[in-house]
Amino acid sequence: MRKFIPSDFKSIGELSVCGITSAVVAVGVFDGLHKGHRKLLTELLDLSRQTGAEPVVMTFFPHPRQLLTDHPPKLLYPPSEKVLQAL
Repeated sequence: MRKFIPSDFKSIGELSVCGITSAVVAVGVFDGLHKGHRKLLTELLDLSRQTGAEPVVMTFFPHPRQLLTDHPPKLLYPPSEKVLQAL
């Protein structure tokens, strides 16, 4: 597993810049790490170990509902703090 690399990639294909050619990806807003998120990330790491692929978490900013509706949810954490939670 590679070192944690926070980034502002716009697509999965950009992972190749980091030398990642095979990845297992969890996609979500991940605004806070509740029990369900922790379970998902545990599964991500298990699948990564089984397949030899790099574990990758892809999150969004702004929240997708901010782009699709007039009533986006209030976020618990700004993007910079989401990164700190992951460490």
